[in-house]
Formats: sequence, C-alpha cells, structure tokens
Amino acid sequence: MDVLKRFYTQHLYNIILYNCVGETYLIKKNLTVGIIILFTSSGIVPLAISDTPISGKTIYVDDDGGKDYTRIQDAIDNATAGDTVYVFNGTYYENIVVNKTINLIGENRSPWNASVIDGGGIGDVVHVSVDRVNISGFTINNSGHVGIEIRSKYNNISGNVISSNEMGIRLDYSNYNHISDNLIQMNRNFCGICFHYSNNNTLSENTIISNSLYGIHVDSSSNNNVIYHNNFNNTRNAYDTSTNMWYNDTLYEGNYWSDYFGKDADDDGIGDAHYSIHGGISQDFYPLMNPFGKNPPNANFIFSTENLTVLFDAFSSFDRDGTVTSYEWNFGDNSNGAGIIINHSYILYGTYNVTLTITDNNGYQDSTSKIIDLPINPNPPEKPTNPSGPMTGKFGTFYQYSSNTIDLDGDQISYLFDWGDDTDSGWTEPIPSGQTATATNAWTTAGSYQIRVKARDIPGFAESEWSDTLVVSMPKNKAIKTPFIRFLEQHPLMFPMLRQLLGL
Repeated sequence: MDVLKRFYTQHLYNIILYNCVGETYLIKKNLTVGIIILFTSSGIVPLAISDTPISGKTIYVDDDGGKDYTRIQDAIDNATAGDTVYVFNGTYYENIVVNKTINLIGENRSPWNASVIDGGGIGDVVHVSVDRVNISGFTINNSGHVGIEIRSKYNNISGNVISSNEMGIRLDYSNYNHISDNLIQMNRNFCGICFHYSNNNTLSENTIISNSLYGIHVDSSSNNNVIYHNNFNNTRNAYDTSTNMWYNDTLYEGNYWSDYFGKDADDDGIGDAHYSIHGGISQDFYPLMNPFGKNPPNANFIFSTENLTVLFDAFSSFDRDGTVTSYEWNFGDNSNGAGIIINHSYILYGTYNVTLTITDNNGYQDSTSKIIDLPINPNPPEKPTNPSGPMTGKFGTFYQYSSNTIDLDGDQISYLFDWGDDTDSGWTEPIPSGQTATATNAWTTAGSYQIRVKARDIPGFAESEWSDTLVVSMPKNKAIKTPFIRFLEQHPLMFPMLRQLLGL
C-alpha cells in the first residue's frame, strides 16, 4: 500500500491543483502537496474536480497474472464510482471505454518500462464518456482514430505519453477538463490536441512535439479555454479561430513556441513581442523564451545597511517553472555565504561588488551583482589634545608622551604620534573614546623636535586632523672639567700613582 500511496502523491498532483483556482502558482503547489499527503495517508483517493473526496476500493490489473484482472476493461466493468483501477507495467492490447467515474492509474509511463495501452490501429485507444475521470501514468499509442477521446466534463488527464496515434487527444463537447504534464508526440493525422465544441478547459505543462500537422487545433465552436506553460514544436504549432487565452493571466506567462524569434531585452524569460496564433486574432502575450521546465531561474536581491552590517534579501528571486534550491553569496570581501536572507558584517568601510547565484531544481543557474557602498563614517574623532610630556632631555633616553580626544559616534580610537624626526609610533591599539593614549620614544641625535598626534575611529578609520605641536629639545651632553681634572690631564703619570696610593 505504501508504494501505491507514493504513486498517488506523484500522479494526483494536477487533480488537486485544478481545484485551487484563484490562488497563485506557488500557493497552489504547496496546498496541493499537503492535500495529497492528507488523502493518501488516510487511504482516501480523491476524484478529479470532485466537491467531496470519495473513498473507494483499489482494483489491480497485471497482464502477467496474479492480480485481480489481466485486462483493464474487465477491471473497469467490475468497478464502481469512486474506485481506482491500478495497472501494473506491461502492454495491454485493448480499446478502453471508461464509462464510470474512476481513477485509472498506470504504474509508469516510461517507454522502457511502462503501462502501455496499444489500440492495435483500431478506433480510440481510450474513450471517456463519463464525468470526473482521472487518467495518469500511461503510454497510449497506436489508435485508428484518437489516443484519448473525451466526451464528458471535469476530467483530469495528466502524466501520460500519448504517441503515434491518428490524433493524440480530442475534446468533443467537453468542458472544464484539465490536461497537464503529458507528452503528446508523433501523432499522424491533423493534431496533437483537437477541440470541438469544448469550452473552459485548461491545458498546461504539456510537451506537444512532432505532430504531423497541428500541435493544437481549436475550432470556432470552442471558447474560453486556457492554454499555458506548454512546449510546442510541430509542423504548425497552433490554430485557433475562436476566443481563447494562450497564457496565464495571473502568472503573466504563456507557452514556448519553436517558431518564435522575438527578443527579450529585459532578460526576464518572457518575449517582448506577442506570438500570434494562426487562424484568428488570439495571441500569446507572454511567450516563453525557453522551453517550460528548462527556464533558468531569475536572481534578484535587495539590501539594507546599518554601519558595517548589511542585510541581504533574495526573496524576490524566482523560478517560473520550478523552485529555487540554493542561494549562494559572494560578498566581495573574500567571504561567502548561503541562504535566502542573510546578514553580513564587513570589517572596513568601502565599496563592494556583491554577487548572488541561485540554482533551481533542474540545475539551472542565474547570477546578479550589485554594488554595495559603505561610506566612511562622516564623523571622525575630534582634534586630539596637544601632546604632553617632557620638553627637554637626553637623546638616547626614552620619554613618554600622552594625548586624548573623543569620537562623537562613541567609536573606539587609535592614535598616531609623529616624533618630528621622520618617525612615528605607528597606530596604537584602539581604546575607548575619551581615554588617554600614551607612547614612548627615544631620539638618536641631539636637536629640537615638534611632536604632534592624530586619531582615527575604529572600525571606520575616519581620521582627525593633527593636534597642535609640542616642541622637545634634546641638547648635546657637555663635558664638565674641574681644575683637578685639568691637572691630571697635564700630568698623566700621576693617575697611576694616585690609584696605588688610594688602593684603587
């Protein structure tokens, strides 16, 4: 049963999605997943477009035997409204008539290991004559007429491969159906999807390619159908002689057309010029520049600054045909980060080139860069006090000098003492505003020196003006000669005698 629940979660996505009319795409997607999980975990399988979920039994079909039936039609004939007919992989050579409100679910539509219904070149492969039927997960091929013929309302046809038929899908006097996420290809005669007296249907996220004449043909009797997020590449992509909407008027997105050659000046993934549908006045006002499902995401961000801290917000980034799975930041200061909203603190004021790179669930990427300007704090420290300390002394001896100032922003302050001899103290360690800074120096030659001080705040490094100077004098050492010293200098032999007499 767990396998079946997982299958329902995958294939009934579009069934619930169709019920969520009026919400945005992302809200519908999240709501859909929640509803599906709720239904499948409780064992209740919802029918398409049903006001109230119907709980029914599951009937299994396997052409290899060992299940309830080996033929799909036998299972349908023995089902009741609300049942699910689950078909395991295999090839079923049948022409199916669905005349009961059921879920008809194939195990896999993959061409390598699929639930295949082969019509044997005769009539319709699947003919739906009753309302509210779900058909998902099949490869449907080799009809003599139509792959899926629909003559009813509120049906959901999703997640199928409909290939190599005379016509792919035909809606005949059928309204309010939802056809999505199907591969409709290589159908031999006239159209991939045909509308006849069918209104208010929705076609989305289908790939309609390599059909012999038209991808979609809508005759003059069919109106108010909505067709968007489909990929077209056919001999003639579309024909419409009536009034239908070839785009989503909430998302402002249309379809991908192989023969559209318009430009995209603003690089938003939507063509700047409209795509005209053959046969009438209908237009796709928002043609996609890339196939749906292969559109790269669109990276964008805003930011706000407070001193050296910047808040980056990439919530405005989006992916029109999937989800953004990662947000990578290069902050322009040799550091990186990740996340949709992130704070980053810079060490220095200045200008930084910040780059955001996003990746979507299909592996496509987009990047955008913005210049972040963090100007130097306009309030540097005030002019420091005149340095204080000894004003005279001996060269070669260390002396200490001090000064202080304040910073109006309350930043810490570093000081630089200029000793007046082409040397300085280097910037001191930062100390609180108003606290006195000290530095020591020893001059190597005699002379007069002008000491001055300036300050800068941390971390802005806004510098004050120089303080007034303090003049320091370092005179030469003078030799003091007494008469006794001069006597010894004139009688050098007396010094050894005195040392002997004095016992030195």
